Amino acid sequence: MISPNLKKRIMRRVYFIWLWRYFVKDILSKAALILFFVWLFKEAVFVQSVIDNFTAVLQSPGSLANFITDALVKAGPLVLGTFFGASLLSLFLIKDLARIGAILQPRGRG
Repeated sequence: MISPNLKKRIMRRVYFIWLWRYFVKDILSKAALILFFVWLFKEAVFVQSVIDNFTAVLQSPGSLANFITDALVKAGPLVLGTFFGASLLSLFLIKDLARIGAILQPRGRG
């Protein structure tokens, strides 16, 4: 029979190795791709102009939908691809982090 202490140490090691592989393979690669998409977006769009235009639009709330629609229609394929790529990867990253958080939470005994 394995002693409870040894079993705990072995299981901690197994969980650590599994978490490390999962973290490195999935989460870090998604985070790196998100950073790459954000960098591409920054290179393609002058963000200060977008912020200035957006604050001007906020003066009249009814024109917010027109601003967003015009921005999406007039944007080039690089801007749309990087924006939607980073958004989609961010959702997948949040899902993975939530899954890891749920796995790492201690379970009640009873």
